[in-house]
Amino acid sequence: MEERSLSFTSSWSVVVDFCYVLSHNRAGARQTGNNMGTLLRPAVRARSYLYAYFFQVGRDWLVYGSDRRLIAQCGSIASSHHGLTFANSLILLPHQLQPPSDAMADANVENVEEHLQAIFSQSKNDTPDLKQAGDAFQAIANTLRLPTAAPTRDELGKSELPEALVSFWKSAIPDTNSRPTGAARTCILELLRVAANLCNDNDPNRQRLLDVGLLQLLLPMLSAYSQEGIELELEDLKVTKTSLGAVFMRLVRFIIDTLRTKLIEMDAPLIVLKLSNEIYEVGSWTKTISGDEEPESWTWRSGLSGWTRRLLESLLELGRVRSEPTPKFGPSVLPYLLKPLDIFSSQGSRTPTATHNSTSKSTEASPPDLIAADLEALEASCTLLESLALDSEVIRLAIASDANLLRIILRFIEFAQPLPEWRTNGSTGKDNAKWDKKVGLCKGAVIKALVTVAGEDRAISSLWDDTKLDGGNQAAPGGWFVAAMLTWIKQYRNVDPSDARDDLVICATLTLGNLARRDDYCVALVAPPSSIVPDLVPFITPVTDMKVKHGVLGLLKHLAQPVPNKMVLGDAGVLEALSASGVWDSESDRAEAVQASAVGIAKHLCLSNVSNTLRLVLPPPTAQPATPAVASPVIDDDDDEPSGMDQVINLSQRSDTVALKSEAARVLVNAVKSLWSPAGPEESIAVSAGQRKRAIRRLSNRQSTRALAELVGRSRKYPVLLNEGIVALTLLGSQHHGAPYVISAYDRALDVPMAVVTGNKSSVEEGGTLQHPKLIDMLSIILKNEDKVFPPQLRANVCTLFASVSSLDAPALRIIEKVKRTIKPILSDIVAADKEEPVVQTAAKKILDTWAES
Repeated sequence: MEERSLSFTSSWSVVVDFCYVLSHNRAGARQTGNNMGTLLRPAVRARSYLYAYFFQVGRDWLVYGSDRRLIAQCGSIASSHHGLTFANSLILLPHQLQPPSDAMADANVENVEEHLQAIFSQSKNDTPDLKQAGDAFQAIANTLRLPTAAPTRDELGKSELPEALVSFWKSAIPDTNSRPTGAARTCILELLRVAANLCNDNDPNRQRLLDVGLLQLLLPMLSAYSQEGIELELEDLKVTKTSLGAVFMRLVRFIIDTLRTKLIEMDAPLIVLKLSNEIYEVGSWTKTISGDEEPESWTWRSGLSGWTRRLLESLLELGRVRSEPTPKFGPSVLPYLLKPLDIFSSQGSRTPTATHNSTSKSTEASPPDLIAADLEALEASCTLLESLALDSEVIRLAIASDANLLRIILRFIEFAQPLPEWRTNGSTGKDNAKWDKKVGLCKGAVIKALVTVAGEDRAISSLWDDTKLDGGNQAAPGGWFVAAMLTWIKQYRNVDPSDARDDLVICATLTLGNLARRDDYCVALVAPPSSIVPDLVPFITPVTDMKVKHGVLGLLKHLAQPVPNKMVLGDAGVLEALSASGVWDSESDRAEAVQASAVGIAKHLCLSNVSNTLRLVLPPPTAQPATPAVASPVIDDDDDEPSGMDQVINLSQRSDTVALKSEAARVLVNAVKSLWSPAGPEESIAVSAGQRKRAIRRLSNRQSTRALAELVGRSRKYPVLLNEGIVALTLLGSQHHGAPYVISAYDRALDVPMAVVTGNKSSVEEGGTLQHPKLIDMLSIILKNEDKVFPPQLRANVCTLFASVSSLDAPALRIIEKVKRTIKPILSDIVAADKEEPVVQTAAKKILDTWAES
């Protein structure tokens, strides 16, 4: 090409030369039939550099130049990730890329005054000549774009030009809600170019344009362009895009708090979303384009779509930068925001292997830029939906209360896939995998949004239909939405891996888990006809994806809390499945949230329930592993197989997280308390004395008492946990198998920081600083109650612990004598105190009397 030899005096030459090489690589690939992937790889690597260059260094000279095609192609490079289209455009128009010479610049500056006077003169007429004004605006805009035009921009900003822009706008568009045509449209386009170049690196001019009301005029015109069903000409697209790119994107960088709020009040997000959907409807190009050539109108349309998304993202980002809440986009934006989701889900299949089935016989490749634009539009909608759901209660409530919006979201999650009309040459499999991945990521964002909506307290009444619980239609307790979630779980409980839909199961379980925060809802999900528990148990396996386990176990943790549900979950084998799933093993320690949910299930099911406690404490009758996966803390020749409780205790000792350690210890607390309680009438299996005795023996060991002692040692700030641990130690120590272990726990160093036990106060024992706290130290602190923070009943229970535990073993007797030397002075002070709680004094006197008799 002859243009290749042109010499450029500015840095643009580097970019143009680079784009030229890329374009010829592309052409060569077509002519020779070589693999395009190899030749186009430089374009992929360079696209981010091109984007940065055109929009940070040279955007003013190109975007606001006189050639409209360059404006279109600049938008294309901004809105898509395909650099070659823009590269070819530059080669087609090299004569327009040369920077203006100094002589040209001087001439333009001299002529600007003449054009400015023409504008001022025309602005005073009731019916100005719009064609003449358009020509004058074009000349002024061309001058303002020059690198040397900064002083001119300053002068014109202080003149009457901003007011003249508004005056001509009103003359060109008398009805603010209409679209300009003919000369009026050309005048508006050039007027916008003037406004944009006035704003170039000039904050005072930006403020001037805001003060004269240009923004208020711009929004109604954009709203007129966003009306559904209108036919837009290419010139309309140019005006619309210039409005967004030349003015909005310039002004949005300067937006102050009040203006940002005003944009929201003027429904700018809704107008922009409607405009984006109307001008570029996802996938609509497949009905008019055949082959991979992209018509100029679609270049403009896709570019405009990209700019609308960037404008919305800018509004959101401004709020984050200023540490403000997300803009309060009203619920009116949701139908337009969800439109791309609806399109992508309209031809999908529930089965992953059935994607990309199309009845079309066309084998021509689709324009890659438009495929990319479709995916980017979908991604932008899904990302914005997720952001709004996370940040806006109004949006969460609007989604929850609108069945149509919910159905669009559910259809997208279940059926969305790449559009079947998309086609490529030579690498279909690779491209399809890339498209599938992108759509999958979008589904993830939408799932997160839906789960967040379900977590909104005020949305529960909309998502769960209470009328179905009280004498209503029991065929669907909770209503259609809950039924849809249950269906997803039931359909994929036992399927081949190739047909699995983990995304649906994850979404359904997390959503129902957020809804199941009332006992009556939990009971309804467990009882017929829902009967969800048997459908959840099959997911509790060693090979189940950890994200699926997270959803399933989180839901079961809620379902395990109501008393009527405890036996249902126990009889369904939930505890046995947890024990066999490996969720409490060290291999699962990275999934701490999943382990915590499993611990929570065990804690709730063992509370006041002997049958479930036996299921957890005793090993399965059929378990005969050659090598136990978890060492049992019980040393019995006939009962040394590991149980679920053994795994929980090991997790408590292994974990570095205080909350998880404490919750695991509370499973042990509930188990001990249940074994010392009578079985309830609702329990489905007969609990024999032998089973109860066997379970107590399994819990009477060093590991159990250590876990309980450390629960007490690290719970100074939590009297409830202190009391639970002390009561469990008292019960274990009350029988002869457990007493030696409890007594030894008094004097054993705890794996608890000193400051946690002492409350950041120094503790001194026998004249030296105590470095390794023991259980006896924590119990002494509770009895002394120097900070007046421990309840009387808790202190009385400490006395009961000392009085109830005894042993004739020699090591135990030595520890008991040491305990007496430490505790007797404290008890004597309690008995002698004038203002001590009676319940504590009585308990202290009783233990002193007991020790005196012994």
